[in-house]
Amino acid sequence: MSRRSSCPRYGSRLLLAALLALGVGRGAAAQGPPSLFEAAPAAAPAARGVAAARAGRPGVPRVQRSRRALLRVDRLQAAIRAAEQGRARPGAVAFLLNLFDDRAWPAVLERTEADRFGHRTWAGHIDGEALSAVTLTAGNGVVAGTVQLGDALFRIAGPAGDVTVEELDAASFAQELPPQRADRGDTAAGPAAAGAAASLSSTLGS
Repeated sequence: MSRRSSCPRYGSRLLLAALLALGVGRGAAAQGPPSLFEAAPAAAPAARGVAAARAGRPGVPRVQRSRRALLRVDRLQAAIRAAEQGRARPGAVAFLLNLFDDRAWPAVLERTEADRFGHRTWAGHIDGEALSAVTLTAGNGVVAGTVQLGDALFRIAGPAGDVTVEELDAASFAQELPPQRADRGDTAAGPAAAGAAASLSSTLGS
């Protein structure tokens, strides 16, 4: 009698375990890609920010808004390594580009690049947006990048632990930098890394 009565108990336990595992799996899938930015550490020293440092320079676009943030460079580097090692294919979502509370999109891989200075670049676009471009370059603890989505332009620069994220006024420099459509079929290395390295050098010099 004891053996017969124990069978339903074991069956119930197995069923419960299976349901829990299914629930955990669904919960993990619902979490989505990891966020690239987090709130700036409270202990971070006060900084003027890129906008203030560049204020007054001729030809500098107007900044509509900005914020300080902690950029998860470990997640950026992991995305670069995954692409370099073939674990992430072009078209795969790498992370959530949460620039502001109302400006957050999944970023999709196109390619990665590296230059002779050791700077490594992740290049891609916003998921589902053909007329968009995302470029992020990391080197020597500093990150620089740009994001374009239609007429919306964003700039990221600073130490990884305390970057400045800016939304720029496209009309203030539209004549100098006309928008260009990225060629999704071009996988040759060079252009993204060159542009991002220039931005990184500018950040290091500011």
